[in-house]
Amino acid sequence: MQKYIDDFGIETSEMRVLPIGGSNILCSYQGYLREIKFRKERNKELAPENRFDLPTWKSLEIYKPE
Repeated sequence: MQKYIDDFGIETSEMRVLPIGGSNILCSYQGYLREIKFRKERNKELAPENRFDLPTWKSLEIYKPE
């Protein structure tokens, strides 16, 4: 099984593509949880029109290197 290092420095066998500010990051499930936790906390401080999206893990595209 192929191993990857995600954009959070976490080793994983599956990465998903998470949109972030007009770009994407590659994240493991643990990295995804970390990012979603950050987004939820920041959303408490932001106006509704500026809040981060909170996609589910299952809704994210699975990363498949070319």
